Amino acid sequence: MARAGADYQPFQTNQTTTSTDPYYNACLVSAGQICQLHKRLHQNSDYGHSFIAVQTVFVSGIMLLDCLWTHGDEVWSIRLSNNLRARSSVLFVLGERTAWVRRYRGIVSNDARLDYVGPMRHNVRDAAVLLGVMAGADRVDDRCGAGVPFPGDVPNYERLMEGGVRGLKVGVLREGLPEDIDAGVESKFREAVKVVEKLGATVVEVSVPLHTQARSVYSVVSKMGNHIRMLGKATGRRQAMLPDLFEKKGLPYTPEVVNKMSVMSKEGLLSGEYTWQNYATVYPKAVNIMRKLKDLYDEVLSSVDVIVMPTTLTPANPLPPPDATPVAQMEAAKGMTENTGAFNATLASCARVTDWIVGKWYDEATILRVAYAWEQAVDWKTF
Repeated sequence: MARAGADYQPFQTNQTTTSTDPYYNACLVSAGQICQLHKRLHQNSDYGHSFIAVQTVFVSGIMLLDCLWTHGDEVWSIRLSNNLRARSSVLFVLGERTAWVRRYRGIVSNDARLDYVGPMRHNVRDAAVLLGVMAGADRVDDRCGAGVPFPGDVPNYERLMEGGVRGLKVGVLREGLPEDIDAGVESKFREAVKVVEKLGATVVEVSVPLHTQARSVYSVVSKMGNHIRMLGKATGRRQAMLPDLFEKKGLPYTPEVVNKMSVMSKEGLLSGEYTWQNYATVYPKAVNIMRKLKDLYDEVLSSVDVIVMPTTLTPANPLPPPDATPVAQMEAAKGMTENTGAFNATLASCARVTDWIVGKWYDEATILRVAYAWEQAVDWKTF
C-alpha cells in the first residue's frame, strides 16, 4: 500500500486520471485488501495497536474515499462498500483501545445545538452508504437520545432508498419561498417539485409562519453559542473534551491571535461578546423559540412525509477576493441560510439534493427515497 500510494500521489491532482489507470486500480485494490486484512487480524488474534497500524488503515480508507469521490459510479461496488465498512470497524476498535487515538478521533463542535455530522457525496447512493457507516448511538455524543438506533440496528439506507415516491406526500413550505427569493431559484425549485409529482408523489402546500423568523433566531443561537465555545467556556454536556485543543488555541485570546482569524470568525466572536454583555437573556429565549419551531415542523410532518423548499434563496455568490473588506465578505454570505439554519438548530433530519428535503427525526430513509427517485429521473448535472 505504501508503494502504491506513493506511486499514485503525483496523479491525484491530475484531472485526466481515469479509473482504468493501472496506478489508480492498484491503489483501490490494495487499500481495500489492507482494510480487510486488518479486520481479520483483529477478529482472530490479539493484534497490537501501533502508530503504523493506525496510519496504514487510515490512509487506506482515505484512498478508498478518494477513489469513490473522483470516480464514484465507475468504481462503486459491494466490495468497495465492504472494504469501507472494514476500515470503519478497525478504526473504531483502534480508537476504543488506544488512548492517544481517542484524543483525535472526534469532530469539534462550536455549539452543540447546531453542529452535527452528516455525509456529503456526489450522489444519493454514496450518501446512503456513508450514512449507514456513520449513523448510530455512541457513548460520546449526549445528543443521542430516544430514537437513535444502536450501531447494529442502523437501517439499510441503500436498500430503503429504492422504494420510490409513489404514495408519499410532499409538503412545499410556503414560507420557504419568500417574496425576495431569486426568480431563477424559485423557477428551478418548482420544476424539481414537478418531477417528484410526476413520479407519483402527492404535492401539497404547507405553512409554518414562524419559519420567516427562524433565520434571525438561528443567528442568536449561533453567534452566542459559538462565542462560548470559542472562548473555551462550554459546560453542562456529557461529552469528550479536548483540553489540548484549548491549549493550542492560546486562550485567553490576545489581539494578535484574533488578528489571525478569518473575518467570519472575528464577526462571530465580537457579535457574541457584544450580545452577551448587552442582551444576555436573548440566548435562552432563542433556544426556547427553536424548541417551539421544532414542534411546529413536527406538526406539519404528521400530515406529510417530507417538507421541501429551496436550499438557498439566491444562487451561490462568487468568492470575494482575498483583499475584500469585511463588509464585502459578509455580504457574500447573505441568502445562504434562511431555509437551512432553522433545521441546524432543531437537529431535524434533512438532506440537500436540488431542494432542501426535511423529514421526521431519524427518518432519513424516507428523505433518501425522495432524493434518489428525483436523482434517477433527471440528469442533475444539467437540470
